[in-house]
Amino acid sequence: AGTVVALGEGVTHVKVGDEVYGMMPGCLRTYVTVVAALVERKPSNMSFEDAASLPSIFSTTEVALHDFAKLKKGERVLIHAATGGVGMAAVQYAQSVGAIVYATAGRKEKQDYLRSLGVEFITSSRDADVFYKDMQSFLGSKKKIDVVLNSLSGDFITRSVELLGRQGRFM
Repeated sequence: AGTVVALGEGVTHVKVGDEVYGMMPGCLRTYVTVVAALVERKPSNMSFEDAASLPSIFSTTEVALHDFAKLKKGERVLIHAATGGVGMAAVQYAQSVGAIVYATAGRKEKQDYLRSLGVEFITSSRDADVFYKDMQSFLGSKKKIDVVLNSLSGDFITRSVELLGRQGRFM
């Protein structure tokens, strides 16, 4: 993330002085030349540090859910820690392809936020037993999860794998 100091020919979506973020080799140098298509204006309410994390968050989501899992419309995806950076990007991605989102989050405020985004099935990211019981209730006896995007440890891994269907993908 940084400030535009010069523009190449034909660049119109940013101007000199704009604060931007993006992906580019050598991004830790003081000055770097960037392919214009790989940068966007930084939201004014976002710090440079937060903006610099966006490309890796969305790249992680794209690689996991699009490239590897090949998540499709109607599939059930479990997104652990859904209010974190990758989790939020994953919720957006899953909703954009028409997948059914199941999410975990810790605090009630975070769970309420997910509900405000249209996520219906939300359970604990702090208690593996509560998580598993809730997921069984959400899914019923015959339904299974198609994709798990995992960031939790311990019993959450075991329980998440148990919820996967025959062709399930664990990311």
